[in-house]
Amino acid sequence: MRYRSDPTLRSMAHNSRRDEVTILQVAGNGSTWIVFKGFVKMHDSFTFKSQRSIDDRFCLKLEINGNLDTTISACCERLYRNGGRIDDGDSSFWIETVEQYTPCAKCKDSIDLPQAPDDEKMIPTTSATSEESEADEDQSVASEKSTEKSKPSEVKYTLPSKPSMDLPSSSSSTDAKKVPDTPAIAPTIQSPLLQPPISHQPQVVAVPSPPPPSLSTVHKSTTQQDPPVSFSKIQVEPAINESTLFKYVSDVMQQALSKPKLRQTISPRRIGNVEDFTILYINHDEDKDLSLLHSTVNSIRTISDSSTLGTLLSACTDEKFIVVMSINQAEVVLSELQQYKCIQSIYLLSKQSHPPESINGYGNAIEIYRNIESVCDHLIKALRHIPARVIPMEITSKDSVSDLPFTYCQLLKETILCHDDESDLRKDMLTFCRTHYTHNQDEVHVINEYEKSFIDTHSIQWYTRHCFLTKILSRAFRTQEIDLLFKMRYFIQCLHKQIQSIAIKEPITAYAILDVEQEIMQKFLGNINGLVLFRSFLPATFARPTSTEYQNKDAQRYLIFSIRLGPDCAANIEQLRSSDCKIDVLINIDTVFRVVSIDEGENEVHTVNLESVSLNDSHFQQLTESLRKQIKTSVVILQLAKLLVQTDHYWEGDYLTESIYQDKSFEGDGTLLAGLAAAHHLLGNVDDAKRDFEAARYQFFKSLRAFQLFLPYNHSLLSSSYNNIGSMFYQDDHHECAIKFHEMALECQLKASSPDMDAVATYSGNIGAVYVDQKSYAAATKHLERAAMILEKMSTKDNPTRLISIFQKISSCFWRTDEPKKALEYYKKTLDIQLKLINPLPHPLSVTYYNLSTAYARIGDYDEAVVCAEKSVEYLRMISENHPELKENQAQLEIVRQKQWLKQVLST
Repeated sequence: MRYRSDPTLRSMAHNSRRDEVTILQVAGNGSTWIVFKGFVKMHDSFTFKSQRSIDDRFCLKLEINGNLDTTISACCERLYRNGGRIDDGDSSFWIETVEQYTPCAKCKDSIDLPQAPDDEKMIPTTSATSEESEADEDQSVASEKSTEKSKPSEVKYTLPSKPSMDLPSSSSSTDAKKVPDTPAIAPTIQSPLLQPPISHQPQVVAVPSPPPPSLSTVHKSTTQQDPPVSFSKIQVEPAINESTLFKYVSDVMQQALSKPKLRQTISPRRIGNVEDFTILYINHDEDKDLSLLHSTVNSIRTISDSSTLGTLLSACTDEKFIVVMSINQAEVVLSELQQYKCIQSIYLLSKQSHPPESINGYGNAIEIYRNIESVCDHLIKALRHIPARVIPMEITSKDSVSDLPFTYCQLLKETILCHDDESDLRKDMLTFCRTHYTHNQDEVHVINEYEKSFIDTHSIQWYTRHCFLTKILSRAFRTQEIDLLFKMRYFIQCLHKQIQSIAIKEPITAYAILDVEQEIMQKFLGNINGLVLFRSFLPATFARPTSTEYQNKDAQRYLIFSIRLGPDCAANIEQLRSSDCKIDVLINIDTVFRVVSIDEGENEVHTVNLESVSLNDSHFQQLTESLRKQIKTSVVILQLAKLLVQTDHYWEGDYLTESIYQDKSFEGDGTLLAGLAAAHHLLGNVDDAKRDFEAARYQFFKSLRAFQLFLPYNHSLLSSSYNNIGSMFYQDDHHECAIKFHEMALECQLKASSPDMDAVATYSGNIGAVYVDQKSYAAATKHLERAAMILEKMSTKDNPTRLISIFQKISSCFWRTDEPKKALEYYKKTLDIQLKLINPLPHPLSVTYYNLSTAYARIGDYDEAVVCAEKSVEYLRMISENHPELKENQAQLEIVRQKQWLKQVLST
């Protein structure tokens, strides 16, 4: 490989700069490893060994000084056996040669195919750049370069906020790899902008293709409208049997969605498992009536076979267990229980007053109780105040410029506080709570009371009451389980709003005492002047906690917080709290703090001095603003999905979207359904980026499933989903399925009252490209020419780039069917567009002139062949006198000159 020169820089600049080049190989499962790392100058050559597994594609990431320059993605190394440019237009690398390689099965089948019927050394070759995408391939010629797949431009649509709306669609398209900012999606009468991801277009290229742009889900729509395109001037084949086609794609979809997922997922929530604690009752001998315990802990699990204990505890990551068992059973299982941190406490049932010596040393065995009733009485007192003392937090250094857990915590809270004007959040929350407390009559009565009497100004009273609300929220804030936060956001928003409405306007000092892990203590000690977030509302008092509050506990586990609060951060709740609550101050959930200092007090209990900071604080904004802008949209489910995807919480996003679909909370909510569909597209984008095309199809099918709940199956807005699924099938070489889904996408547009002509062109090109891959060139040409005709009548910004790509595909098809005159026609069209570009690149022009030269030679016009071959060499020399393609272009020039001379001799 050669680190090529940049023709825009002067030669001395090249010689004076050394860059660190890192090349990483990418496996099919997404893992990477370094195959080359070193410092090189412009024009330096270097060698490395590909470590591709025989079952993987050939994928590389090429970095310069730690920044990604380009990527390579091909079926195998054979594509680069003759060297050539890594063609994304901005790449800084050339492949000089591949000395040894093992071809993939597809390339192995094509190596020994017969030569094309011509005496030319090479068929026309092409390249693709970021400015101009040109393509050609012919696996029937020994010197051709094999096909690589890439993706097309994005197709933009408008989604309805209400299922019954009849919507037009307008579109624009772009080949940019960068995802544009997200538009607002307002649930109003006017249709909000919500885009399915870009369509994948399988493209045929003759040289290494550029890395495909990432799929994107939501894009801004340009205000420029394309001029109307008349269907009467466009050749469209007779309509296919749409019902048969839909049955085909529907059957494939149902089969895919019913297939068990092979990858690890988050298990569905067990009914009742929504609180911090679960009672685990272990007893071999007898069954007891445990219903009384429901008044304290909603989730109760019984186990009669202690051999399954380890499996149960290992599988539960977010629950804390309160173990209840007989004293005889304790001697059998206590040693195993000691291995699990999820054990909160143990209650032993026995008529004896003292435990046996064998279990005295176990710290979590609180004491012995005579019956279930006495256990229940103790739990009522013990569990009431634990949530207020165990509040997780995020701490970041004063010098940090990036802290993903901190940023995620903050933006998650901001997203949960976003309002859904059209969604009935209260009804949705109550339905969720009833589902999980259906066997707990005490809490069902409280839920009924809440439904009848709750108003926003009672939020503080309800939050300080020990009931289903505080129990669920304690778990949600502690674990950040996304479905709990999403379902409970109605009450979170009400409480946040009430605190804001009665917030203290003067600076005050409040105190809190929390139970923390030793790791958190060390973080505070090492991050003076750093920022702190608490995951929940923070309860506090006006009086400093006294030693009696922790003197009988492990003092090293407690921290006292002395918090200097600015205006509008907290509310005095002394007159609003429930009667059994001792909290004076409730600090709002969106308050941010700075660590001022730490003092060591009596009994080894440290005091952490905090002060609230403005949300405009420069350090805080530095940590959060960039991602905040990236995820911002007015549909909460979509903003949440974008946050989860951007912060590597893919499985949480997958779990949330599936749980929303399964609980049917979307009924009658077109905005939520549209957001749900877009969220599945985002998840599919992640799978696609990892080249897990089956998983991407699975997510795109789920998106289609959501769309079909409020739109007919052939609605034009679904066309992009069908097309994306087809593209994923294409990437896995399932060509027949790919064609069917691309055809379904096309049918959706052709049957629309106002077809999106940009989409029609894209989908036609996609169908044509799959046919090219199948070597069905006549069928491919029909679809590609339709795409070209449409694009020629449109005036979008990226039309020249797209037309070049389409023209090259068409000329490639005509070349393979031995129709050089028709191929020549499209090579001329390609050149005409390239020459009109503002800053045409020399290499694409060289390639086109080379193609023209071979085409003219094929029809015997050697005068024109010589002129074009000379131009091809001239443009390559503009790049470098040592360009790796220069020799073959000069050879082509010599060949056509000899044929020109021979023709002149024979004609005299």
